[in-house]
Amino acid sequence: MRRFIIRRTIFAVLTVIVATFLITSMSRLAGDPILLYAKPGGYGFSPEQEQALREKIGIDRSVPIQYVIWLGNTLQGDLGKTILDEKPVSRVITERIPATVQLSLIAWIGATIIGVALGVLSAVKRGSFWDYLGRGFALFGQALPAFWLGLVLILIFAVQLGWLPVGRRGDGLWDIRHWILPAITLGWGATAAYLRLTRSSMLEILDSEYIKLARAKGVAYRTVVFKHALRNALIQPLTASTLILTGFLTGSIVVEQIFVWPGMGLMAIESVNNNDFPILQGVTLLFTIMYVLFIFATDLLYAVIDPRIRYE
Repeated sequence: MRRFIIRRTIFAVLTVIVATFLITSMSRLAGDPILLYAKPGGYGFSPEQEQALREKIGIDRSVPIQYVIWLGNTLQGDLGKTILDEKPVSRVITERIPATVQLSLIAWIGATIIGVALGVLSAVKRGSFWDYLGRGFALFGQALPAFWLGLVLILIFAVQLGWLPVGRRGDGLWDIRHWILPAITLGWGATAAYLRLTRSSMLEILDSEYIKLARAKGVAYRTVVFKHALRNALIQPLTASTLILTGFLTGSIVVEQIFVWPGMGLMAIESVNNNDFPILQGVTLLFTIMYVLFIFATDLLYAVIDPRIRYE
């Protein structure tokens, strides 16, 4: 276990360094950040002022040196300031995190419960109406893109029926009318993925020899399904669960754009359009750390779910 933790820690550190360095380099390919202020050489913008401004925002040196300076400041808790507003990046990100976390958790919990339940039902009722219904839902869930589904939901439930609002977050967590449509749009594909993974895994487990032995010994079918089969079948959905939750936290850009949800995804798009590289670096750092931590937690949970897995 100690070797495993050391290896994963080294891998995590290298992953964070590579990801943040790549985003630092790529942000310079989008153009000179100094153009956000004024065009160099233009009226009222002398070369001396340009050089002073470059030194102020930290782009007067080569990209590797800029990255080393940023990394050193980050280790001290300073993520820098935004280019246009000159606000602390840490404060800007902190203001946007609650909205993204709220939407992601709601979508993830709903997708997990519904997807796993439908997957178990489809596997247990193999070949029945419920099985075909579940597989049909999985097909449409994987085929319908989020941007199309979100626009259709807005058209039906907000424009035509007027049941649900769009375009804002609401006043709090319990203002559920505002996050119903974004959560359904974000969790739609994940629900289908859970269903497919759970169904295929359950079918494989239900056909195994020890399940047949348990049923031959007279163990109740409900016990066989939920105590023996489901526990062993959760390994694949568990792996997907970590990636899905992290993907919700880091990749809800389309949904936040459609519903104007004030989260980190919308902020990332705005920073890309403005080439505000300090925000891009901070968001990339946060997203990468999330991925690494969630995947590491998943590896540890494997040993809890399946006693055969040991990290020795």
